[in-house]
Amino acid sequence: MNLLTNTLHRRWSCLLLIIAFMSGFQMFAQSVGASNQLTGRVLDEYDQPIIGAVVKVSGTSIGRSTDADGAFTVKDIPANATLEVSYVGYEKQSIPVNGKNFVLVKLKESNQLLNEVVVVGYGTQKKVNLTGAVGTISAKMVVPKFREAFAPGNWPI
Repeated sequence: MNLLTNTLHRRWSCLLLIIAFMSGFQMFAQSVGASNQLTGRVLDEYDQPIIGAVVKVSGTSIGRSTDADGAFTVKDIPANATLEVSYVGYEKQSIPVNGKNFVLVKLKESNQLLNEVVVVGYGTQKKVNLTGAVGTISAKMVVPKFREAFAPGNWPI
């Protein structure tokens, strides 16, 4: 009788050990999968979504752009990664992930980036066929500024 009790006790012990090991492995697999995906939203100062903002993991080629709601999802991201979020006309931000699953990013407007806009125009079009803003200037306005800019004392060395 004692031999039968020991055998049953060993079998139950082995079975419980296997169950404990398998459930621990399953929990580990779920936690690893969850930490590899990061979702978030990119908003402006007025809590409006920024469509098309670039969200990139620093030092890698992993990156996405935001959708119409300002939302993004980045997969296969290291837990200690840093996100770089940028958009034209806004200051670039670096955000440490620190194992988070969700990040809310608020970008601030940058007046300095607005100076990077270059307008190039040539040819003639009817205003009806154009999209965007149209401005007209005459040669009388351009020539004095041109002469002032390229006067002998103003030449770059």
